[in-house]
Amino acid sequence: MSLMASMIKKLNKLKKNNRGSSIVLVIIAIAFVGTLATILVYATYYNYLMKHTDRSAKGNFYTAETALNEINAGLQQIVSTAMQESYAYTMQNGVDLDSSQKQKLFSVQYKANVLKQLKDITPAPGATTDLYDLALIQSYLKLTKKTGAVGAEILTPEIDCVLSTNVNALEGYTLKNVKVKYTDPQGYVSIIATDIKLVVPALSFASTVAVPEIENFSLIANNNLLVPNKATGVDVIGSVYGGQEGIKVTGNSNLTFTKDSADTSTNAMRIIAANVYASDGHRAPNSAPTLDSINMSSDYQLWSKNVNVSSAAVSLLGQSYIRDDLNVEGNYAKVVLGGSYYGYGKSANNTATGSSSILINGGHTTLDFSKLTSLSLAGHSYVGARHYNVNESDDFIEDLGDDGLTVTGNSVAPTVSANTLAFPKNDTDILTGQSLAIKSDQLLYMVPLECMGYDSFSGEQVLAKNPLSYQEYEMLAKTPSTTPKKDSNGVIMKDNLGNTIYENQYKQVRSDVVMSKLGNSLDYYGASYKTVFRKVNGTILVYYYLYFQSEALANQFFFDYYQKDSAEVTEYIKTYIKSFKWNSALGSGTGNKLSLAGNMITYTNSGKIELKKDTSIVDNANYDAIVLEREKLADNYNALYKKLITDFAALSSEEIASDMYTNLIVDNTTFKGIVPSGKVVFGASPLTAIAINNTESNVYEITSTDAATAGLVVAKGSVLVNADFEGLIIAGGDIIIGPLCNNITYDPAKVRKCMGLSNGSFFMSDLFDDGVAYANYKSGAVSGNAVDDSVAREADYIQIPDLIEYHNWQKE
Repeated sequence: MSLMASMIKKLNKLKKNNRGSSIVLVIIAIAFVGTLATILVYATYYNYLMKHTDRSAKGNFYTAETALNEINAGLQQIVSTAMQESYAYTMQNGVDLDSSQKQKLFSVQYKANVLKQLKDITPAPGATTDLYDLALIQSYLKLTKKTGAVGAEILTPEIDCVLSTNVNALEGYTLKNVKVKYTDPQGYVSIIATDIKLVVPALSFASTVAVPEIENFSLIANNNLLVPNKATGVDVIGSVYGGQEGIKVTGNSNLTFTKDSADTSTNAMRIIAANVYASDGHRAPNSAPTLDSINMSSDYQLWSKNVNVSSAAVSLLGQSYIRDDLNVEGNYAKVVLGGSYYGYGKSANNTATGSSSILINGGHTTLDFSKLTSLSLAGHSYVGARHYNVNESDDFIEDLGDDGLTVTGNSVAPTVSANTLAFPKNDTDILTGQSLAIKSDQLLYMVPLECMGYDSFSGEQVLAKNPLSYQEYEMLAKTPSTTPKKDSNGVIMKDNLGNTIYENQYKQVRSDVVMSKLGNSLDYYGASYKTVFRKVNGTILVYYYLYFQSEALANQFFFDYYQKDSAEVTEYIKTYIKSFKWNSALGSGTGNKLSLAGNMITYTNSGKIELKKDTSIVDNANYDAIVLEREKLADNYNALYKKLITDFAALSSEEIASDMYTNLIVDNTTFKGIVPSGKVVFGASPLTAIAINNTESNVYEITSTDAATAGLVVAKGSVLVNADFEGLIIAGGDIIIGPLCNNITYDPAKVRKCMGLSNGSFFMSDLFDDGVAYANYKSGAVSGNAVDDSVAREADYIQIPDLIEYHNWQKE
């Protein structure tokens, strides 16, 4: 066998030998299992990494959402502020609108207020549409704000911060392309992109009751607002109700009504009171006041029956609507009028009350009307004779607002006991021909001596005196003659007992006698006479005054008197008026309105006295419009005086018959049910409201402790304000400004929030009559506060968060 064949045979033999194969299989199996275990371990590890990454991503996403929530909270503040301002604006300026018109006005104003807060006033170059303020949105990131490499940031480029106007009336604006990125400490990133839409709320303006907008007030006093002897004075911002008796500033006090220069609202600031008194102002003896006792800025409206100034200074620079008189008394008084002065009262029965005029009854008076742009005096001055009652035990105390009588001293009357005689009562006031009158002018309207005391038969003058003693009056008025009195048919007249009636021996006044000063008789002016009885130092004097049948005749009489003897009239005026500044442009055009029912004396720029004639001829051409304006002003005053609203038609007969406090606050029983006695606090620091069940004599003092948190105080009785205060104070009695109070400021937002405060059982708004009508105050609709559904009583609360919507939400 060859060598090659032998080797092949051996190989075939070895090939068929299988010894050792099990070991190989084991090794292969172990290698496979090891590989499988490795794969499983790696898969487990990779799954862990995936879950960790997912957990980080989710946490990062939630943190990004938190950042977006911070932006949402900032936008809620914008919406809340816009609602507050827009609601107040609508209620103030939409009095005559129906509910749908009010909603439209509110929507327009709301959008404007939102735009004012959101719009970028310095937009990026190339911007073709309104942009929202990116810096403002970034400022809302507080807890999540990016610090270093960790935190939230806004990725939206400034040019893409589009502020889109929505077409739908209930959609205000949309902030487009808001993109928030959040990076966590491990470097994981999450991004949320969305559009944010701000919805215009649909408020209900269809209330069945007229609710006063009390949040615009700082003080509401049912009886008096008193500022007594307060040398440092007090500044008041906000509307004020001064009470059924009035605002009284006495002693060395000054009360200033002004508007905060930072307040851009269009709220009408009003001062409403029965009367306004200023007396004994800041002045040295025999000199003019150095400070105004009352100073009203041009931002205010004054609604009052009378303004009474006695030895004090008053400055009214806004719009003054006075139903009756501006009365100046005492010595060295000063009155400055600016803006518009409307004395709209017109007497319907020839009485001094309700006839608007300006009366100067004090010496050394200073008048400054140079700042007036409109002056309207619808009434005449009167000699207020009806207020004199000589049968009273005490001498007459003159009612402020009506001028008194001047004793001439040309007759010394004997003492007459009021216990033995019942004297005639003065039944009428004496009309004059002036809308601005000086006390001494009354002498012009006394019957001239040449017309007094004639014998009825001989025509001889027997008593040329005026005034007369009571005995002289009885002689002229009651001395019978021997001539029987006959009627128009020539039949002798008899009294009820059948006794013959005789002609009077004397004629008290002859109206046909020509007056030497005027060259005309009383008959020429259609004038008769009236007797006025007055007790002076225990004696009775009888005055004879001219009595005109019409205002036109009275006006003509004064005009003629001035033309005939201007020197005498000038002398009378200078007795009382020290200085009189006048706006010479008044009456020269539509922008300088002058409307006078009677004549008035003014000074020229050179200091010369001149006559401003009544404007009756011009006014008669617009008579109907003027009457409508007066009626509207009267209704506005009555509505404000009764319920702090301007729509008199909205008042019920019960409200017209009640006072303001009764129309505003719940009845005594209900009040006591909420505030049994003493003081009840609603809410807690930092904001509270206070209710006090007290009386007028038990005065509650507001201290700095109260003022630190309280935004609304309602008292049943009187209140002493002895600290600076922001918000609203309402008193059923008086409000007295104490020595530690220098500033009182209204705060609409704070008052609205206070309305929604609770003491656990009641809301503060429960103290107000028609409290349900204040639903907007108690809800987020105005205040922005969250409302606890467990105590909410109305189902239509508007929540601020519901007015912010997300659209086109994306997560990256």
